[in-house]
Amino acid sequence: MNQIQRIGLLLAVVAGVVVSSCKKEKSLENGGSGPLGPEAWEFKEGATFKGPIDTAYYSSLGGVTSLVLEGVSTDQKDDFYLEIIGANLTAGTYSTPTVVFEYYSNGTLLYNNDPVAINKFSVTITKIDASGVSGTFSGEVKDTSGNVKTITDGKFSGKFNTVPPPPSGSGQLMLWAQQGCSGTPMVVIVNGQKDTITTFQPSAPSCGTAGTAFYTLPAGDYTWKAVCAGTTDTVSGNVSVTAGSCTAKEINMNAAPGITTCKLSNLASYELGNGARISAITSFFNAQNQVTKTQLLDSSSQTTGTLENEFNFTYTASRINVDAKQYFDLEPGGRINQFHGFADPTVDTSLAVIITYTYDANGYLSKASLALDVFPTQPVFVYTYTWAGGNLTKVTIDIIGGEKSVIDYQYDLTKAAKGFLSFHTNPEILLFQNAINFGKNSANVPTKSTWTDYDDKGAVIGAPVVSNFTNYVYDINGYVKSFDITGDGSVYGSEIRHVLSYKCF
Repeated sequence: MNQIQRIGLLLAVVAGVVVSSCKKEKSLENGGSGPLGPEAWEFKEGATFKGPIDTAYYSSLGGVTSLVLEGVSTDQKDDFYLEIIGANLTAGTYSTPTVVFEYYSNGTLLYNNDPVAINKFSVTITKIDASGVSGTFSGEVKDTSGNVKTITDGKFSGKFNTVPPPPSGSGQLMLWAQQGCSGTPMVVIVNGQKDTITTFQPSAPSCGTAGTAFYTLPAGDYTWKAVCAGTTDTVSGNVSVTAGSCTAKEINMNAAPGITTCKLSNLASYELGNGARISAITSFFNAQNQVTKTQLLDSSSQTTGTLENEFNFTYTASRINVDAKQYFDLEPGGRINQFHGFADPTVDTSLAVIITYTYDANGYLSKASLALDVFPTQPVFVYTYTWAGGNLTKVTIDIIGGEKSVIDYQYDLTKAAKGFLSFHTNPEILLFQNAINFGKNSANVPTKSTWTDYDDKGAVIGAPVVSNFTNYVYDINGYVKSFDITGDGSVYGSEIRHVLSYKCF
């Protein structure tokens, strides 16, 4: 592997549940049928917990299908939630992070599986067909204090009933809330239509659940407004309705209106196959939603592991200080103009460099020139970024002496990359991407990268390195929660799963 590849792969060693869009195809009203009789779900953790399944549904988002089962306890005080995620759900076993388990007692989360504890909680679908589904589940969960508990003897069963889809060219919108307005209903207005939220849920229910505000609307963009009955308290926001599907949107009267932005707060990485933890990059934010600290953790989850590096950021109008020796100069408007630091920002004994950034007329980073600090006018590497259709399609890295590397990217144009990772090859951008403004990012998620090296005569050196990006899982707001990389290597490693968390505001 040559020097350029080692720089490009720097983060591979440190880089590091879906609540779906509610495209409801089927619902489940069990009514006492199935192998469990009137108790459609059951599990043990010290005591035995059980109750009926009151709803279940398929949903889909970005090619990923989820099967969600929801129920209550026999005394109607507790809530049961189980979600299974996959491209094609059939009989078989599914494990974290492709399963989500939550159990609420009197509205308070009592148990949930850890989304980054790979393979520690599993669900086995023993039977699934057009009429119903049944299976078992078990594994590690955390209680309200964060203590690890073990769920055993879990099982579930129920029947499907087809629900009519919305009319052609229309979609469905469900607005729901976790809590009301001091005990009063919440009135919701969308496109002049008024509905009322009278029942409050601990998590997103199936679309059309009684007590939610539910609408059938022509596909398009809408503004919604919620009012606490008998008061002047309001909150509003925007939402898109897609033809042939159902969109779920939570209303939170205590949240700032129009929460639409999320920044990456944690990138945890695991080996594909065995799920072994590799690393994590964790960031902390201040009240202005600026990153104040970033930690690189080795062989860790988000909160444990060996601390390898820590960066503490401070901000001025013209500079972002990364640490005592490294900083970004900013141009008017806040985009990065230069980086003064180390070729490997995590190693202060590596070569001191100055990197200068250039942008095109559309606001995309088009060039980054790296020079040694001792020879600031002589570029050693020149990164040229090529954009097409709003996506980074090619990176050309020219090295002094005539050698170069070229990275070509392909994209899934049907899947948005809202707030997603940078796939630039500059290590300082990859590492500090959530603290800096490096111009516009790609509009879609990549599906493939091909890395080719050339000698100083233009001949290809060795075989191209190909990576594939698959199994994208999204949250309810359209942000990527996890994805896999297979192949020989990319800027984010190879044979690896990345799990992403966000700070939203």
